[in-house]
Amino acid sequence: MAAEIKEEIASEIIGNDFLEELTDQIPTDLHLAETVAVNDQDDAIKAELGCVSFVASLARVDGCVLLSGGFNVGGFGVEIRCRKDPPTVFTAGDEKASGKKLRPLDFAHFGMRHRSMMRYCFSNPGSVGFVVSQDGDVRAIMRIGKKVVLWENVRLQDIEVVRHRLVKRNGT
Repeated sequence: MAAEIKEEIASEIIGNDFLEELTDQIPTDLHLAETVAVNDQDDAIKAELGCVSFVASLARVDGCVLLSGGFNVGGFGVEIRCRKDPPTVFTAGDEKASGKKLRPLDFAHFGMRHRSMMRYCFSNPGSVGFVVSQDGDVRAIMRIGKKVVLWENVRLQDIEVVRHRLVKRNGT
């Protein structure tokens, strides 16, 4: 984020103060600041992609990946052992889980992974759970008040799409 702001400022100064006035001399330090900021941005994107790939590789182990605040990996291959079932489970009809669009679900209808994550989210307010089914469907789960809410068909951005955008932006 900081690199993006630095790059934007340097580009704006170059564009407004030098290119619009058709000045053929751009200060070296200004050009360097813009170039360094662009490279820092690219490095940050590559680091994020590397982290996402690494965490995704941990998910291949049987069990789940436990992430704490800030997406710090707390463990992988973890079994969730919360025993208390949530009193109510709903599916969200929109991204905000608006009250009028919540639809009740039968907790017993779901398999072990879903029920386990619902129990965890109910027992740990503020947590967000993601369940990836073998067929590729992704569901997000969160406790809101005394209700556990499930969002169906969560779309995840493909890492290859992000890489493609990065390569396209850099022209390499």
